[in-house]
Amino acid sequence: MRSKLSVAIDTAVLFLVVGILVFSWVRFYTREVLISALVGATLAGLVCYLVVFLGSKRANKLRLTKQEQGQISALSTNLRFTSNDDILAFLTKVLTNSHSVSNCADFLIIEPNSSQNQAHSTLHSTSKNSNSSPTHEQTSTQQSAKKLFDSDEEILLAPYFTKPKIDSVYLAYVIKCANKLGLRHVALLGLGFEDEVISFSKQIRNIKIELVPIENFYHDYLAGTEITLPCAVDISRPKLKYRELLSYAFSPARARHYLLFGLLIILMSFLVPFKIYYLISGSILCIVALIVRVVPLLKKQN
Repeated sequence: MRSKLSVAIDTAVLFLVVGILVFSWVRFYTREVLISALVGATLAGLVCYLVVFLGSKRANKLRLTKQEQGQISALSTNLRFTSNDDILAFLTKVLTNSHSVSNCADFLIIEPNSSQNQAHSTLHSTSKNSNSSPTHEQTSTQQSAKKLFDSDEEILLAPYFTKPKIDSVYLAYVIKCANKLGLRHVALLGLGFEDEVISFSKQIRNIKIELVPIENFYHDYLAGTEITLPCAVDISRPKLKYRELLSYAFSPARARHYLLFGLLIILMSFLVPFKIYYLISGSILCIVALIVRVVPLLKKQN
């Protein structure tokens, strides 16, 4: 999940780029700087709003607090250092409250009598005994009972946390095992998924491939519970020192970014009447890019 800071930075960059483009073209047809700035800011704000709105609709609709994000990060780290048997035992403990689960080698098989069906049966029996229609609260309870792995068929749950992203090799192995067991629904549970795995999961037709990030699993089954994974490793993130921040900001790899933005700002000076400010800002960035790139080379020669 992307942080709020990352989203804010991307939105600010988008606003500046769109604003400058619109401002430049409007300024080309009119000499009114204020009108050009207002039109550019308005259209840039509208574009940013649409992008953020559509992104929030498409993105995962999880709303996790900072504490929950920290718990997910700790859980993800420990899963990478936990044996597969312990992971299966942990998942079985979590899922048995709402699903019928059985072990099968390196996987778990989730039976089709899911929590959704159980909630439906409970609601049906309650309505039958009371000889009345379901209440609004009962209907809401039934709808909210829908979770991951609620299906009308058996699911082969394949947890894999050895790598940061599940690759196509492991996907092929899981599909072979599913075919051998005669299962047509596979759920991959991991920290992330490679692009090739995402593409394959959409192309395969005879087997349903469900990709489940650890964030979704936490949201549906662990949030608000006391179930925890035994701590395998305890990793503390060291705070960046001032020298490390400077080293990151002025690393040679970032020289091209400074140079690119500097040249863009200098080019912008040809589109506006107040050229001196753009020339000064662009020149500073270009000089910083040269220093960042040249100084490490001189150190290597010495």
